[in-house]
Amino acid sequence: MTQILDKNQLDVAQIFETFMTSGGDVDKTAAAMNLDRQSIRDLADAEGWNAKIAEWSQLREGDRREVQTRTRRTANYIRARRLLNVIDNLTSSLSEKTPKQLIKLLTKPARPKGKEFSTRPLTDLVKAAETCQTMMQKAVGDTAADGPDKPGSNSLSMALLVSRAMEHADQQDTHPAGAMDKQLNPAAKTH
Repeated sequence: MTQILDKNQLDVAQIFETFMTSGGDVDKTAAAMNLDRQSIRDLADAEGWNAKIAEWSQLREGDRREVQTRTRRTANYIRARRLLNVIDNLTSSLSEKTPKQLIKLLTKPARPKGKEFSTRPLTDLVKAAETCQTMMQKAVGDTAADGPDKPGSNSLSMALLVSRAMEHADQQDTHPAGAMDKQLNPAAKTH
């Protein structure tokens, strides 16, 4: 019997990421997300995830290790992008503050009965953004250590698809997994 899932109560993007990273393994996804297997099956069916796994399998070339690397890179890109969105939101919020408000936010009580101004939260925010950017670069093979992807490589193409889907989700105020679905399968009907 198929159970009706309330997607608003689930982190569908995280479940999809786990499903994709496990190569579509329902048992591993269920264990990792602490959900029952049937819920994962129902969600995968409703969202068409098995078709996406099959499509990604057709995109791959080479040995299994290369496929696992691409899958890991895609998952890391998604995580880094989600974290960078949080940092962007914090930065936007801070940029709307007046200088006096920023000084108040960056001033904390100090002993004895004093106050201490610190830009440490800002430098931590910059470091976090830099770390996310580095994660994204590694995910697409855009670092000196990894070297650029070979022409025709699919990991860069997948990262670009994910990036476009997440930007579309932000612009349309939709869920990233649904936007990614539209990017990967534009001819499919939306529901």
